[in-house]
Amino acid sequence: MTKYTAPCDVTPDDTVTAFKDARHVILTPSTRVDVCLTPTAARTFARGILALADEIDGGETPEPARAPRVGDRVRVLEDDPGNRAGEFVGKVGTLLSVDKASEYTPYCVQFGDGTGYYGKWWVDAVELLTTDVP
Repeated sequence: MTKYTAPCDVTPDDTVTAFKDARHVILTPSTRVDVCLTPTAARTFARGILALADEIDGGETPEPARAPRVGDRVRVLEDDPGNRAGEFVGKVGTLLSVDKASEYTPYCVQFGDGTGYYGKWWVDAVELLTTDVP
């Protein structure tokens, strides 16, 4: 059984131990008094507790990316399949509108200042940009 033990900084005979059963991480002090840990010992002990928790449930899962919203900077992933041959794929623009009822090309993206024939275009798929892209 994996367990992690941290000694008290004030009274080294006092310890706190972490171990797991099938569903829980269990913390057990060696006595009924407080166990004082240095910041370094506390970090090491905390890492051990996290490792035990990960063994039980596989660890934390990252938050799913949110869907792009009007006004977001986006990158085109799929062009309008009925009208274009992919020349907008990879281009970065601003999402102007989303037509959720549309079977295809639900995203209207503005490129640059939006002027000219190709200043705005309806596309099939976009991705949200979370970092600055020129």
